[in-house]
This record gives sequence, structure tokens and C-alpha cells, in this order.
Amino acid sequence: MMSLRLLVPALVTPLELLGRSVKRNLSDTVIDEIREVRHHISARFGHDPTQLVLYYVEMQKQYQDRLIKTAKNSEDGDQAIT
Repeated sequence: MMSLRLLVPALVTPLELLGRSVKRNLSDTVIDEIREVRHHISARFGHDPTQLVLYYVEMQKQYQDRLIKTAKNSEDGDQAIT
């Protein structure tokens, strides 16, 4: 009687077990979450680009102390933070 040996990768998805290639990686889940949040924010404004931009401008003003200044957007000529 012949024994069969099955080699299974350490990290495997159900699709990979079926022999199908999966091109998504772990960072895709983070990107998907960001897109979902951005979609919900857009929906709050009826997906109106003008209202959405006004909202983001207001958020920039409100949280200005949390933003990183770059040479391009710095009023006083500070160098970009690296």
C-alpha cells in the first residue's frame, strides 16, 4: 500500500486549497475598511462633491494641529517632515 503525502502551506485560504489563486493581501482589508468609512462619510452628504469638500476643509481646520506640514503646504516655508 502506497501512502500519500499532502504538503500544505502554513498560511492558506480556502480558495488556495481549491487551487485558485488569491491576489489580495492583508493590506487590502485595511484599504477596504478605509473605503467603507469614506463611503459612509460621502453618504452623509448625499454624495454631493461640493458638500463633501466643505466637510473635509472644516475637518482640516478643526484638526490642524494633527496634520503634518510639508514644504508644499507650509505657509512659513518649513521643510517637510521625514
